[in-house]
Amino acid sequence: MLARMEAAPVSPAPGRTEAPRKPLWQRLGIEITEIVNRRHTGQDEHGKSIYREFNSSWLVLIPSRVTKKGRIRRQFSDRREAVNFAEGEADRHRVAGPRAFALTDFEREDAAEALPLLRELNFTFTQAAEFVQRHLRPQAGQITVKELIERILSEKARKNLRPDSMRSLRWNLTRIGEHFGEDRHVTSITRQDVEDWIKSLEAGGHHGRNLKNYVTYTKQFFNYALDHQFRADNPAELIEPPVVEWKRPTILTLEETRRLLRTAMLEEFRDLLPPLVLQLFVGGLRTEETNRLQWSSINLTDRTVDIDPAVGKNRRDGDWRIATIPENAAAFLLTHKSRRGDVTPSRYKDRMTALHKAAGFTDYDATHKNAKRHSFGSYGCKLHGAAWVQDQMGHNTRPTFLKLYRYAKITTEEAKDYFEISPANLGGVAEVIPLARGA
Repeated sequence: MLARMEAAPVSPAPGRTEAPRKPLWQRLGIEITEIVNRRHTGQDEHGKSIYREFNSSWLVLIPSRVTKKGRIRRQFSDRREAVNFAEGEADRHRVAGPRAFALTDFEREDAAEALPLLRELNFTFTQAAEFVQRHLRPQAGQITVKELIERILSEKARKNLRPDSMRSLRWNLTRIGEHFGEDRHVTSITRQDVEDWIKSLEAGGHHGRNLKNYVTYTKQFFNYALDHQFRADNPAELIEPPVVEWKRPTILTLEETRRLLRTAMLEEFRDLLPPLVLQLFVGGLRTEETNRLQWSSINLTDRTVDIDPAVGKNRRDGDWRIATIPENAAAFLLTHKSRRGDVTPSRYKDRMTALHKAAGFTDYDATHKNAKRHSFGSYGCKLHGAAWVQDQMGHNTRPTFLKLYRYAKITTEEAKDYFEISPANLGGVAEVIPLARGA
């Protein structure tokens, strides 16, 4: 067992005369003390402890008045090593003052290794530290992917984002969380990470608009982090979304339209007839608009549908239009028994898909999802002209509108036949419910 260490003054080396002037390390107040190591060997006849000296070490103490911070203590087994260290530290103090002791030995070695890289990048140590602070210690603090997703969803819900938009946002953000890891810090995700993910999606069969949506939502995710100071950049900013090739919109033929309507008049799908008729013949109603529509907005006497901002696509822009109900559409709507509350039944989207499949559209979601709106625009443009259809559909972008509908390959006679399809000539059996009974 080692004995308690005791300090002893340093004696001049044998045969060496003291210099007329003390060395710099002594003038600075740096001390070198011999530590005599003793081992307890027992007690004498009087009960006093007996120690045996077995070696010495040399302690260098640099006081805080020199370092301007805490004391520095270093111990050496050889006196010459202790003196060399004291002289070296004193010389550094002479050149740089107290700043000479700002870095530990490890920090100085680390800085020396980093310096060539910083010179190559034309960065100073201060610039490098500020860059790390911005990117790895954001002003708002660290946040995980899961926490950021929950924050975004909570904010969007508070801002009354529509249910369908919330479902789409939640689905896409969940995919982001699953890929990058919910517990991962948002600041640790690099541009290369994002690029690798997009490439893996493409390799997995995601293309066109589907892949573009992934890129869009990923950019939105990191833009939120940037705007709220959880990141100093957006790693997805420079990633280009794929170009989606324009395709001629799919429209229903006259026979396909009749087939859909006949299927909707079957008992199994009868409650889907009103939304189907509205999408086919009234105002180019979108699926989501129809799903938000109430019977109270439908006036079968005046033959109009009031599509207010709460129903329309762009409610913040005051998207309000009055659509005309053609005579054939009114005839179909009058066959519906109850005309109160929601126009669409529960599980509307799933059941509408089932209706289309029963009518022979086996891949409805991929091929004919927007065909009803496109059919209204195309047949209506041919029969009534572009201005009428643009007003009915609330289409603000004329070039896009013309590209979609004006050049559809249909004849005026076909357009006329389209808007004359009715329960009377369809071949189905339907009872007309008077307005007073259905209201």
